[in-house]
Amino acid sequence: MEKETNGGNMKPIGESEGRQRSLTSNDAAAERQWCFERPLMLAGVDLVAELVGVTLGPKGRNVVLQNKYGPTNIVNDGETILKEIEPEDPLENVGVKLVRQAGAKTNDIAGDGSTTSIVLAQGLIFEGVKVIAAGMNPIQLSQGIEKTAKALVSELKQMSREVEDHELADVAAVSAGNDYAVGNMISDALRQVGMKGVVTIEKGNYAENALQIVDGMQFDRGYLSPYFVTDRRKMIVEFHNCQLLLVDRKITNPKVVDDIAILTGGTVIRDDMGLTPEKAGKEVLGTATKVVITKDSTLIVTDGNTQAAVKKRAFQIQKLVEEHRIFSEMLSMQAMEEEDKILSRLSVLY
Repeated sequence: MEKETNGGNMKPIGESEGRQRSLTSNDAAAERQWCFERPLMLAGVDLVAELVGVTLGPKGRNVVLQNKYGPTNIVNDGETILKEIEPEDPLENVGVKLVRQAGAKTNDIAGDGSTTSIVLAQGLIFEGVKVIAAGMNPIQLSQGIEKTAKALVSELKQMSREVEDHELADVAAVSAGNDYAVGNMISDALRQVGMKGVVTIEKGNYAENALQIVDGMQFDRGYLSPYFVTDRRKMIVEFHNCQLLLVDRKITNPKVVDDIAILTGGTVIRDDMGLTPEKAGKEVLGTATKVVITKDSTLIVTDGNTQAAVKKRAFQIQKLVEEHRIFSEMLSMQAMEEEDKILSRLSVLY
């Protein structure tokens, strides 16, 4: 390949020079494409932040959501709103998914705070785009954000304190969309089941809100595969009035299986007892009124007819706590956690 010089003569173009010109051309095309796509992506980010941000805090407002297959929903929950935002433009949708990921991750870890995460994400993206356009290196910017975030988390931990009993109703009311009737019920439920108990809110066929205390346990193990899911919208496995087959194969914590067996009145199938699934009959099955499994946790609710066996098991664990405390603080803590799980009660708000 040749190019014309100032004197009019043709001179061969070197391979490196041709590659540099090609790279420059490609970079310019990529920059033009990014300049076209960026406003649309930012519009998606702003769309989510504006819709979800109005629900933030004690004075947060409600959002009306259209339902294609039912009545219109009026909600104050950022996580619920997030699931319904689906812009038609694919580039806007990229921006929506970007901040939706931040909100969903916070909700998975803390159980709340998705709205705060989205508002913060919008601010970080907006300011980040400005400084990058001014010439700052994106990698250095990312490293700076991570360093600042660690410092802020450390400072917030020093400032934080545990919520006291008389503050529970106020905190719960904010999470319930400033509904102090629900907030007071949640506060009452926590007082009854203890701070390590479980409180769930479900739809009920009642004219007024109702509180029910049931027996059950929750532990940090979810389903092995999303193919087990029975509710695709919530991505959970849910069974009612079911029977449980308990085995100790490929299970990392067999003590949890033993506790489930005591709670549900079942028998664990294990080789050292001479039991196999082929030989087992219906008598080894445990029973539960409700089982809910997510990707991270399992909740088992029973009718309470095994309370005597549960209390006996708790007494055995208490003795283990005392014995382990002499030899190892870690073993003692593990035994205490096991005791908390099997003795925990559940509050259900309808």
